[in-house]
Amino acid sequence: MSKVPILALAAVLLVAGGVVESAPAPLPAHASGVCYFKLGTLSEEAYQRLLQAPEVTYLMCQEAVGSTLDPLTVQRARELTAAGKKIVLQLWYGPSGRYNWSYHSYPALALDSEAQRDFFAGVDKTLRSLGPENVYAVHLLEEDGWFGANVDGPGDWRLDKEGLAPGNSWDDGNCYSNYQYARKRGHNPWSEWTPSVRRFADVFLQDTGLDMRLSAAPLLFDYHVLDRWMGRRLWAGCKIALAKHMQAEYPHVRNFVWGCVAWSAEPFQADGPALREHISGAVQDPYGTPHHNYVALRAMLSHLRDPENVCLMWGTTDRKFKESRLTSAYVTGAHALGFYEDKGGPSPESPDRWEMNLELFRKFNSLPVFRAQRRVYYAFGNDANGPITGFNELPLFTFPEVSTAKECYDCEIEKYDIIVLHQISLCDQQEYQRKYRLPGPGLDRERVKAWVRDGGVLGLLQSGPDFLLEEGFIVRNPEPAGMTEAAEIPTPPAAQQALGMLPSYRLQVPTLGRFVGADRPEVINLPVGVLVRYGKGAIYCEPEPPASSRDAVKLMPPYHADVLRGALAMVGKKDLAAEVILPRDQISTPYYHARSEDGRVEVWLQYDTPQDTGVLTRGVDILTGQPDRPLDTNHPAIIVRH
Repeated sequence: MSKVPILALAAVLLVAGGVVESAPAPLPAHASGVCYFKLGTLSEEAYQRLLQAPEVTYLMCQEAVGSTLDPLTVQRARELTAAGKKIVLQLWYGPSGRYNWSYHSYPALALDSEAQRDFFAGVDKTLRSLGPENVYAVHLLEEDGWFGANVDGPGDWRLDKEGLAPGNSWDDGNCYSNYQYARKRGHNPWSEWTPSVRRFADVFLQDTGLDMRLSAAPLLFDYHVLDRWMGRRLWAGCKIALAKHMQAEYPHVRNFVWGCVAWSAEPFQADGPALREHISGAVQDPYGTPHHNYVALRAMLSHLRDPENVCLMWGTTDRKFKESRLTSAYVTGAHALGFYEDKGGPSPESPDRWEMNLELFRKFNSLPVFRAQRRVYYAFGNDANGPITGFNELPLFTFPEVSTAKECYDCEIEKYDIIVLHQISLCDQQEYQRKYRLPGPGLDRERVKAWVRDGGVLGLLQSGPDFLLEEGFIVRNPEPAGMTEAAEIPTPPAAQQALGMLPSYRLQVPTLGRFVGADRPEVINLPVGVLVRYGKGAIYCEPEPPASSRDAVKLMPPYHADVLRGALAMVGKKDLAAEVILPRDQISTPYYHARSEDGRVEVWLQYDTPQDTGVLTRGVDILTGQPDRPLDTNHPAIIVRH
């Protein structure tokens, strides 16, 4: 575990400037921040509070591309830098103006050299106005830059290069008509029907050998190729183009990225592994439950290989919930923690709220960056419901690594004892990349098989039987059963004996038993799915999805916990099962539980609405200063330093 202390980042959202850095530098000891909109608009009293707060290191500074900063902002940026603060310039641009989402869409910034030169001139103007010496790092702020179409913005002489000028019947008068254009014609938004994507059809053809204009014929088209091409060449390509410009012009400034998780329902999102060689840090602002925050943060960090990580947490100003949100970022391995508090106004303007934040920052600054081995790898979501069902499955595990269908190809599988793939297939990565020069969907089949044979446990949830069918472990059932409502499904005696499972489970699966285990000694049929002993390891295959209702989905985690717990015991990892899988009676009140690599820091964090979990922790909680706290409604997050 790193001896470097973490800094609670009081995220300062300022409208100022930032830059990038070329040579690797040591990661910061800690980071604090507070969110503002302009340094120059802070009262002098609030500014002095910020300047004189040693707890605060990172200042997130938002400024429009192409703007010239006022003298007070520049003066304060200079003073803050001299005081050791690190200004991260968040470059924003919007639906209109000199620099806009229409002409400077992400696809254009990735592939159009004219748009790049024009945009980077605006970046340079802003940066030099602030003073490059006052900038620690830089990133593009507005993810909606993806939506630009090169067709909107009346009066912009640079538009209409494809004959799609403003005023067409589909144009609703703002930049969002870009993807509405696709939607109104019955197509997926952010797809090959999006004008800003379609204008680069020839580049796609050159890169992959596929023509997106033939996508209406499904047999001629592989949507995964288009999806990953958009994520890598367009979304990530835009970020990489900016990083290269910054490295050439301002080599002392670090390149950060603003969120890049490839969620299943958003094909436009970037590819983390593609960014890894060009990005030295990540700025994230998850707003949701601690569970959602943890998933969002780890899904990004796992593929960027834990870069310098700055987390700005959204939510109420209630202290209890602030503690939970900070803890959710801390346990992911964040270097900087803080709040995005624009709704409450700049916190230095409120002495009481500012002091509460500083007190929390001091507590987290006393801790080292959290480093811990994650033994479970969980990736989910090929369809629009992937995140929904995937989120309901995660309460099985105490401290998983998390990824998405589109990026799990990058998984370092040798690090894990359990891999669970939800709605994800396996593929021949070498053949796929030879054919399309892009990573294929899912993990490499032969690599995974070797990992299982060596003792790994693989869960294939709603993922199809794959090679188990080809190798004769599973067979098709010509007469599967249908279920219209939840019912008790008996557990075969062999499964009860081998895996320690209950006699029956209440489940709801619309089509039960489309695939069943073959009559082989390595195969155990289960109430739903099949368990196969494969070399030294085991594979749980569950091709049948549960019913689409949330009630049906929630029935599955306790069942899966028993199956995977039994599979681990079968391969000689019973002790590990007790460590990484929650007890059955606690799955309904799920929480994360993790211990640092050196055993000095232990964390408990509830997923969602605080409940009484029945868990009693041992040791002094640094958040409250109280010993032996229960994990309950009053203590949804607990951190003990042993």
